[in-house]
Amino acid sequence: MASIDQRAGEALTDLIEQARRIPTVAAAVMVEDRIVLEHNADRPLCACSTFKVAAATAVMALAQEGLVDLDRPVLEMDGGLRFSDPTAAKEITLRQLLSHTSGLEDTDQAEADPRQCLGRLAFIAAPGRAFCYSNVAFDVGVLTAARQTDLSYDQLLRTRVLTPLAMKDTHWRPGFTFSAPFTTARDLMHLAAEHLGGNRVLQHHYLSEMHRIHADSFTAAPCRYYGLGIDVERWADRTLLSHGGGLERYGTAFVIDAGARSAVSLLFDDPAGYAISPHDLLDRILDRCTMPPKVRASTVDWGPYLGRYSNGAELTSVSNRLLVRWKDREHLLEAVDERLFASKDGVSVGLLEGSPTMTSINDFILIGARPGMLLKQS
Repeated sequence: MASIDQRAGEALTDLIEQARRIPTVAAAVMVEDRIVLEHNADRPLCACSTFKVAAATAVMALAQEGLVDLDRPVLEMDGGLRFSDPTAAKEITLRQLLSHTSGLEDTDQAEADPRQCLGRLAFIAAPGRAFCYSNVAFDVGVLTAARQTDLSYDQLLRTRVLTPLAMKDTHWRPGFTFSAPFTTARDLMHLAAEHLGGNRVLQHHYLSEMHRIHADSFTAAPCRYYGLGIDVERWADRTLLSHGGGLERYGTAFVIDAGARSAVSLLFDDPAGYAISPHDLLDRILDRCTMPPKVRASTVDWGPYLGRYSNGAELTSVSNRLLVRWKDREHLLEAVDERLFASKDGVSVGLLEGSPTMTSINDFILIGARPGMLLKQS
């Protein structure tokens, strides 16, 4: 039987072949606190949204020190923030901003100062009501926590995460958004080690709070849930923590398996890098197969949800099956579990609990989640 090191060597050979047409691919895999695979691991590439894990870790460090309260309204922390709906804004907490549940939509571009565009962002759900991935909202949360302690964004990250975790090769480059510095696959292994219980920055309670499910994005993919700055993936036989990202030509993937005390990081500078699966890489080295979750029967009466929604979706019933009209196409849906339906081509619809009646439609894993309120019932 091949050892971990032998399997890692074979995986590295295949990875290099996969990456042959990509300018730069950087990778690192850690198993039981030991790096077993490295490829360009010290080559700095854009961290993209994977850096949200580091940023949220820094904010949690402030919470651990008693310097910020995750459940305090952010307007009490920074009265200078200007939202499009001042009434709704009074309810927004730091926890909601870090878990993408503030109700704020996002912009289509990287913002030099996200606080300046808050007034242009609509509320597409009440704070705490639904998941909607928003770079602006998340960045505002981190910046608000930093300002609460008289720190700049980079000072917060350096003092609470980069220095204590010896992430010495992570730095900011001119011309790139402040929230996506350049980092290395090796530095990301230091971050992974902390989330595997390194206890250099966060005590167990605060680490667990980051990893706890705070939101459901209602996607048919296993990376359906979100904690605080980190995805929570529910597979058939294991739970993984992760965060990917993309910015211009750069992309990232970052996966942590606490049960196997292992992690993998990938960074690349061409969209072709998305074809490299960090899950497959980890599975090969650990000699296993990570299986998707099993389908469960729906227990929800979807009749009251039929109609047109503010997100542009329309739910109808055809031969006692649920159908969604979305972006000028029709998709027949099958039950995935109690409150989620999905089509074979990757469009999923979640039926949100509570009032008013809302659904969430998703066509691009986590960041495609788009909540909507029922406008007219069928």
